[in-house]
Amino acid sequence: MAVALVVTSLGWSAESSAVCQLAPPEDSIDCFSDSHGTCCIVHWVHGEEECVAAYCMDYQTCAWELFFKAGCS
Repeated sequence: MAVALVVTSLGWSAESSAVCQLAPPEDSIDCFSDSHGTCCIVHWVHGEEECVAAYCMDYQTCAWELFFKAGCS
């Protein structure tokens, strides 16, 4: 009964944060986190070009999204 009460009260708390257990994107070279989410710099080779982009995950959505594509050179 006590466990059910604790679980129920956690669901009713005004401020809660999601726990995202997603692995960083493939080819990540560096990641940064703060209280809102995590961003990773991704580097990959496309043919003879090297490409760089940044992907971020907001802890509320728990999904990686393209934040900035620097392009390829």
